[in-house]
Amino acid sequence: MKVLLLGCGNMGAFYDFDNDQVLTYAKAFHLHTDWQISLFDADAQRLSLVSQRYGFETVSSLEDVDFGRFDAVCIATSTPTHFTFLSKALKRQVPVIICEKPISTQANELKELDVAYKKGSSKVMVNYIRRFQPAYSELKARLGEFISEEPIQSIRFNYKKGLLNNASHGLDILQFLLGSHFQFSNATIIEKTHDTFPDDPTVSCIIPQDGYSLELIGHAHSTDPVFDLTVTFQTKRLLILESGNTIRIEENNETGAVVYLADNAIQDYMIPVIDHMKQLINEPGLPDNFQESLELNQQLLLLLNE
Repeated sequence: MKVLLLGCGNMGAFYDFDNDQVLTYAKAFHLHTDWQISLFDADAQRLSLVSQRYGFETVSSLEDVDFGRFDAVCIATSTPTHFTFLSKALKRQVPVIICEKPISTQANELKELDVAYKKGSSKVMVNYIRRFQPAYSELKARLGEFISEEPIQSIRFNYKKGLLNNASHGLDILQFLLGSHFQFSNATIIEKTHDTFPDDPTVSCIIPQDGYSLELIGHAHSTDPVFDLTVTFQTKRLLILESGNTIRIEENNETGAVVYLADNAIQDYMIPVIDHMKQLINEPGLPDNFQESLELNQQLLLLLNE
């Protein structure tokens, strides 16, 4: 297996550089000792540091690199570079491409990528990490046992650090679990605050759905991590807490009795991501999540422009 890893930032290499967890592409790839990993980063010092740690081959310039010789290309660079690298990988029909989210902050780029994707044969994973975790596949199956008979009454999502960069994580896992796509028209915007990204504010809003409301609550000024979801059904509540590491289903009554609990749901989360990448390479008929992610990206851009 030949893999090109673009970017040695937090997701690329440094979230787990000084601990034993597996939270980055570099460490997850390093577990596959028979793979050939080529590494690129615009920062030469960072590139050297990561290469020395994991023994990867380095690429100092991408001008003469043929993306087509790789089985997979992983794009873990900054969002403004995604379009260029995705376009190049799609043109060379790389079998599997992994791209960090958001895909782009520009609507015209999303349209061009959609056309290029449909013309080619590449599978594209947009790395919404939770949907690739075994705990969330199990949760989806459990919800399937009652969701068709249990109308949703409300959804509340607390988050920070950008609608595109972080709220999209929660919205993606909700769509994955519930098996349906949200409608973003007729949203009531309560607040927009630029807390982390200049082109991606944290937005608080209420978005009407069919029979219930989806409420996004931004915590732009919080110094603590914020990512928790509550989906209230007629007789049950689903809670996704601690950035998704704890999953709980409880009775929707005064007792709040817990009927399902999963801890450590996203521990070493990059291992299942890379396992899924390998599965996409080995099973050509397996679907990816690119068009679903692209549609979500487009809808959130429209919401930002309201």
